Amino acid sequence: MTITITDGQKTIECPFRSGEELLTVIKRYIHFNSPCGGRGFCGACKCDVKKPGSDVFKPELACFMKAEDGMVVKVRSIYPPQASLFD
Repeated sequence: MTITITDGQKTIECPFRSGEELLTVIKRYIHFNSPCGGRGFCGACKCDVKKPGSDVFKPELACFMKAEDGMVVKVRSIYPPQASLFD
């Protein structure tokens, strides 16, 4: 099973296991801010999600969704999980 993460310029395919939270999958592959730790308080994990079979992206909190095979997730930017300004 795979989701696609894109920022409009870069696209990466991200395998995941059934039942995984979308936020967990995203954070495994890119740096993605979630100051509240995925509890839904801050809204920082909001991203645009297109579910399989849909043509429409909808804003969602990644911490409240399960990853689905074929899902496409738009984020602001794609950086590797350990990226920093000083690398």
